[in-house]
Amino acid sequence: MKEPIFVIAVAGHSGAGKSTLIKNLAALLGNAIALGIDDYDSDSYPRSKKWIADGADPNEFQTPQFFADVPP
Repeated sequence: MKEPIFVIAVAGHSGAGKSTLIKNLAALLGNAIALGIDDYDSDSYPRSKKWIADGADPNEFQTPQFFADVPP
């Protein structure tokens, strides 16, 4: 029987400690893979001020490679 796969999502504002938390969690879990959205630079990301003024639709973030890298 295969071990279950868990995906843990962490959100927070800039400087909140998300990357540190993810790095420490991955180390504690041992066989974890850490993926950070910041590792996937994209010109298709909306620009912050305009994005917020237009309603802050999270669907405007196009990160197909990030989602392809997350295990099914």
